[in-house]
Amino acid sequence: MSKRVTFALALILSVAVIGGCTKRVYTDPYGAGLGNLLNRATQDDIVKKYGPPASKQALSVGGEVWAYDYRSTTTTATQEQTNTATQCVRIIFVFDKDGILRDYRRERC
Repeated sequence: MSKRVTFALALILSVAVIGGCTKRVYTDPYGAGLGNLLNRATQDDIVKKYGPPASKQALSVGGEVWAYDYRSTTTTATQEQTNTATQCVRIIFVFDKDGILRDYRRERC
């Protein structure tokens, strides 16, 4: 084998090994597509889509506020070290007294 072919194979193998060591885990896409649900979705729709909320709070004017926490962990490994970063995003849903989604927001946990 020529030196160029050997070098190319070594380079491809190195990229494959390094790429395989990076792992990202998401439990949900951070509430993707929520704008389509606003003023239409019910509490039952949200539970079917996202499961039960992490927390619920009743509003004095009727309705409820629900919160969902989503965590992602990114791990990057090299020969010298391993780095892990964790992020948390909270999605908050606000329902009126009839159980219709009226507002939502995303924030860091």
